[in-house]
Amino acid sequence: MFTREVYTNSKGENFSYLTHGNQAAENLIFFFHATGFNAETYNSFLSNLSKKLGDNYKIISLDQRGHGLSSANADPRKLSTWNSLVDDAKEFVQKFSSKKLYFSGHSMGAIIALKLSTEFSEISRLFLIDPVLPGPKFSAYGRIKKFFRLNKTSHMVLAAKNRRFEFSSKQEAFNHFKGRGAYKSWADDILQDYLNGGMILEQDKAYLSCHPHWEAEVFNTASLDTWKYIKKVKCKVFVPYALIASTMGDGARKSLQKNHNFRLKPYDASHFLPMEKGDQLSSDIESFILN
Repeated sequence: MFTREVYTNSKGENFSYLTHGNQAAENLIFFFHATGFNAETYNSFLSNLSKKLGDNYKIISLDQRGHGLSSANADPRKLSTWNSLVDDAKEFVQKFSSKKLYFSGHSMGAIIALKLSTEFSEISRLFLIDPVLPGPKFSAYGRIKKFFRLNKTSHMVLAAKNRRFEFSSKQEAFNHFKGRGAYKSWADDILQDYLNGGMILEQDKAYLSCHPHWEAEVFNTASLDTWKYIKKVKCKVFVPYALIASTMGDGARKSLQKNHNFRLKPYDASHFLPMEKGDQLSSDIESFILN
């Protein structure tokens, strides 16, 4: 079970976030979700992890700008890099006091966590679930293409822009997404959590809070400068990655395996491994944190 709270940043914008575990715990684990999702999507996984870790840990998961039940401004025309999302996360983390910090995330959220970790000396561990991480050479090539505006619009950007986001009810949305696309492997309760944490209900309609144009622009501005941050990471890092449709390239895996403080583990799952392998993943993360 979780508690939902609201945080107001220095600009007066409101962000929704969830907490799992002992509210008085001094060991804080911050979790950041993937593009298009929200904190509640991971409720089953985070609840499981919280039970395994016990009363000494609290897990805090933020609805990032343009996602979930956060109401902060999300104008896709003003989004140029993921670093603005890192800035949001940094100000949010600074709200809390802790002797030990643990940063974590899935997909885009993993990159937010990684970059954020270089800003805090209290960081103890990182766990990055199937991060959006091309290899060093591919990242450099991507930056050059972007600089000269040679990059083509990806299928993920086009798919996000065309995603249906208005429905007559939450039940209609559930029926629409169940068994389709990215949601094909999700249990009903996980899909329900995704909709509970990411739909706005009005009298005669329900719509996804993450607007398709915002989601598309988040995909379009994917980080290509992550490797310079990886060089700054000093703590131990656990990287669970998918064997099916992973967002971490082969070049990235080979490069990370050369780094002594990074431990990688493959999962027989798709990119959505927190939804597909939540129990195994939470056990592995428990072991990583406690040992």
